[in-house]
Amino acid sequence: MSKLVQIRIRKDGTVEAVTNGMKGAECTSYIPILEELLKSETETSHYTDEYYEEQSLQLDEQITEETYHQQKLERE
Repeated sequence: MSKLVQIRIRKDGTVEAVTNGMKGAECTSYIPILEELLKSETETSHYTDEYYEEQSLQLDEQITEETYHQQKLERE
C-alpha cells in the first residue's frame, strides 16, 4: 500500500489531515510539515488502527528475541 496524506479544509477554516499506509508513529512525522505548510498548529490528534500496528509488531519481536535468549541459556 502506498503512503497517502489526505487534507480536508472545511468551510470554517479548520483542517483535517488523515494518513493511510503508514504504521506506528511514522504518521506523526508529517505533523510539523503540515503545520508549516498550512501556517497552523495541531489542536487534537486521533490515531487509527494503523498507528498501533507497528507497536504490536515491535512487542512481538521483543518477545521472540527474549525467547531466543532464554532458549540459548537453557541449552548451555
